[in-house]
Amino acid sequence: MVRAEILSVGTELLLGQIADTNARWMSERLAGIGVDVLLRQTVGDNVERIVGALGLGAARADVVLITGGLGPTQDDLTREAIAAFAGLQLVRHPDLEDMLRAKFRDFSARPMPVNNLRQADVPEGARTIAPDRGTAPGLIVGLPSGVTLYAVPGVPDEMAEMMTGTILPELAARTRGGVIASRILRITGMGESAVGETLTDLFEGSANPTVAYLASMGEVKVRLTAKATSVATADELLEPLVREV
Repeated sequence: MVRAEILSVGTELLLGQIADTNARWMSERLAGIGVDVLLRQTVGDNVERIVGALGLGAARADVVLITGGLGPTQDDLTREAIAAFAGLQLVRHPDLEDMLRAKFRDFSARPMPVNNLRQADVPEGARTIAPDRGTAPGLIVGLPSGVTLYAVPGVPDEMAEMMTGTILPELAARTRGGVIASRILRITGMGESAVGETLTDLFEGSANPTVAYLASMGEVKVRLTAKATSVATADELLEPLVREV
């Protein structure tokens, strides 16, 4: 099982000015290919704090997925933080510079701001993911420890494009068809504590699938989650618990 951590970068997230829909989208797709998302972090636009968050993630996961901070402005610091954390120099990538200039020629009547050239700076030796929709390339950095860092833009459409086109297929090859599947059962007429008490034996006796409770207005959701090598195997694990609940 591949263990992953998601790192969302952006002070606007910490201020509550926007919701972190990227992390939710990524978590859902990663579960679908059997990648186990263990933790999620959110950090502001500060190199030192991003480096610290990368250190935490790389110490406890096989893959760290970073979203945000790849834009052209001075507060977009993910490139610098990854380079600092990995002990690499940022180098100007000629092909990316050509790509940026071509995008501005094709889609803008205005000259390209010099700041955009920052998006052609890449940690030395990193692989890049060419952007289709925007101007921010994604980054793939392998660490000596075997941990892989994947960095994608914070713009949701650009993030999803790179995840779908490059990152999810790479990770799916590592999990070899694995899946993390959940079933949600809705129970009415009982409170959360009563449901938990009734299902104590099931909760304590089942390691895979696991059992969890989610209270909401008028109902309690019981979530059963199985880790398996295929969807069919996950269904086989889940079905007996569904009947028992």
